[in-house]
Amino acid sequence: MMEIEEEAVQEHQGDMQGASRAYPSLLRNAAYRWWFTSDTAAAVGLAAKGLVVPLAGYALSGSLAAAGTLGTMSLVLQQVCAIFGGTVIDRHRRGMLVALNGVIGMIGYGAIAVLLGLRA
Repeated sequence: MMEIEEEAVQEHQGDMQGASRAYPSLLRNAAYRWWFTSDTAAAVGLAAKGLVVPLAGYALSGSLAAAGTLGTMSLVLQQVCAIFGGTVIDRHRRGMLVALNGVIGMIGYGAIAVLLGLRA
């Protein structure tokens, strides 16, 4: 009985070795690296927006209720725009739109940071 289990384990290990040769690492693919980098940057930006928008609302109004409302409205607007954004991105070049989104976001949030800095 033990010999059968050992043969099965050896057979499985042989299958796994063949699989690693059949599928090269995704990190060797330049397109994947670009996508991974841009997707990671977008995720970090989205997390930063989730913090910065309510924080800016609080800095401007001094009201926690206004900051919470602003954060909620920001998320609702994001979800509504995502519906239309999916249609647009399916009809145009994705790479250009991802880059354009990053540049517009950087300019917009940079302007907000400067304006808040001038106010302080």
